Amino acid sequence: TWIAQVNIGPAVVNMVSGDIFVDGVGQAGRSVKLINMVTGAKVPTNTDTNGHYEFSPVANGTYKINISLNLAAPGTVSGHLEVNALPEVGKKVKIKLQGTDITDANGDFSIANVAAGPRKVVITNVDVP
Repeated sequence: TWIAQVNIGPAVVNMVSGDIFVDGVGQAGRSVKLINMVTGAKVPTNTDTNGHYEFSPVANGTYKINISLNLAAPGTVSGHLEVNALPEVGKKVKIKLQGTDITDANGDFSIANVAAGPRKVVITNVDVP
């Protein structure tokens, strides 16, 4: 009896990551949820001291990201989104009753004139291959 050994390369571990800012300042300790749009399964995390968040490993699928903010004063909410270290382009970013943007070629977005108070940033149709 013999066993063939085939090298298929390193295992792929999917990762979704990003950053969230208010007026250019990273938002530390903010709640971020990755939600599978088919199953509804939620994975929570919090932003680090620079406003960075990361989910890994992530199963293949389509996801929504919810980021909770509380603006002390009106400002500009901006951020960055990547899947597997590549910018997520053309994803809808919305803050209810405040504005909408689409991630650009660098995975960046920006929504100006967001009113003070609790706000939820929602990014939809994030595809993990």
